[in-house]
Amino acid sequence: MRLARISHSRKLSRKPPAGKTRGRGRGGFTLAEMIMAVAMLAFFSVFIVQMFVKADQISRQTACLDQAVLTASDWADEWKRSSSQSMSPEIAQLMAIKEDGTKIESYLNHDFQPCTPDNASYTAVLSLSRPESDGQDATDHLWTLSIIIYQELEADQTPLYALDVTRYFPEGG
Repeated sequence: MRLARISHSRKLSRKPPAGKTRGRGRGGFTLAEMIMAVAMLAFFSVFIVQMFVKADQISRQTACLDQAVLTASDWADEWKRSSSQSMSPEIAQLMAIKEDGTKIESYLNHDFQPCTPDNASYTAVLSLSRPESDGQDATDHLWTLSIIIYQELEADQTPLYALDVTRYFPEGG
């Protein structure tokens, strides 16, 4: 019985651990600490949102440039190909005319598909030229196709992408 009494007396005389007091203590955050935490979160979230907006803008520009490169490369491949099968109207027209200084404008929508000038997001200028002749017979048979793609809404008309491709026509002209 003596053991039971000792344990009972310990329960009554128990003191709180060091650093903790009874009643109102440091159990939560003060209003000033909460305001500072919310202010810091708001401050950093502004920068994070700006980074996401910039990343989205760069992603869109990259997708536009990728489509411009693919479109110009397709036209260049058609120009270099010998056969006239499945040729785009622009390249077929250049092949039919085949005169130095010929220029054709093609209007492209936001998906880089041909469209009317009213619906165009991009303008492609395809121009045909012959290199300067140096008197050699080989250069008389060379033709250069220049493909320049512009974004329709830009005022300064800086090319989005430009590509030059040269082809040898053995038949002479």
